[in-house]
Amino acid sequence: MNRIIKTLPAEDGTLYAVSAGQRIQFANFSGRIEIIENTALVPVLGRVERGIKQIFASFIFCGDLQYTREISSDFIHAGKVYEATADIENERLYFGGLRFEDSDPVKNELKFEITDAELIKKLLEK
Repeated sequence: MNRIIKTLPAEDGTLYAVSAGQRIQFANFSGRIEIIENTALVPVLGRVERGIKQIFASFIFCGDLQYTREISSDFIHAGKVYEATADIENERLYFGGLRFEDSDPVKNELKFEITDAELIKKLLEK
């Protein structure tokens, strides 16, 4: 069972792709961060107990997503590392090691997974 714990707006952001030691500006955006709790029910001795709980975060770039270079599905799925900077509640934050998760061309959205546990903890405290 997934449930959204917190949603934070992100403004004035810049997305970068890191490839072969080069940091390439990829897009300007506004969006949101969704922190999600995933709870899996696990049976223990015949009774269903709450067992495994995971907390993860997704950075969703949407709305006014403006690409600063041509992209293709090969470019975005090429296993590159992504970085972003954005204003979250009037504080400029750096997001390193983002992993591409999903895209929706109809809604003009890109979704990346935040892999830094310390950063997720900091975002939960906001």
